[in-house]
Amino acid sequence: MLTLGVDCSCGWTHIGVATDPDTPLASVDLDLKRRQASYLPQATEQLLSSLGISFSDLERVSLTIGPGFFTGIRIGVAYATALAEAKSLPLCTLSTLEALAWECREMLRVGEYVMPLLRAKKTTFIGAVYRCGHDGCLMEILPPAHEEFAFWRQLDRERILPAESGSAFVAEGGLLTLIPHTDTSGMQFARCVLHRGPRGDSVACLGTDPSREPLDASEVRPFYLHDSAGLF
Repeated sequence: MLTLGVDCSCGWTHIGVATDPDTPLASVDLDLKRRQASYLPQATEQLLSSLGISFSDLERVSLTIGPGFFTGIRIGVAYATALAEAKSLPLCTLSTLEALAWECREMLRVGEYVMPLLRAKKTTFIGAVYRCGHDGCLMEILPPAHEEFAFWRQLDRERILPAESGSAFVAEGGLLTLIPHTDTSGMQFARCVLHRGPRGDSVACLGTDPSREPLDASEVRPFYLHDSAGLF
């Protein structure tokens, strides 16, 4: 299923194309700053042209709807829903945190956990917890929440996460970084590469999953854990 992935939730602009969960075709990651809304359509067209694909070839659009930067989420939702409506394409939505966690799946063994976090303010993070299943899929264990960082660090100390093994990552301002830490519970944190938000082809790969129920463009709503006065 030829799918376009769009993410604007972490400051950068990420667009990509995939045909199934294991077949990403291409991705671009752009630091557009204030040009994000105006340049996103052109960047998408250039990516598709580089693959010899037209908009009429697309079969689905996949979009992160947050949490993340308020303006970026609005831009991504506005563009993806307009494109899906104009081309009569089904639209699949997913959490920014799920897309970040999915990029770590190859580092995880069955039963291990990933905890993507997005910095909201100086000491608070928006995060969630996912567990790697036998089929390689990630299962949501703790839904997105906005908490002090101490809350997230306390999860493994209270054995909410199992002591035997696990992985945790933090995205601060869109940068996915490693917290090197092993505490008394034995929670292990794995190595991680840097990202400025989820890659566009990752969003596209997730969107090709046939089990995801597509939405009509008019049904899509941004997912905020802050109001418009905040970043998230």
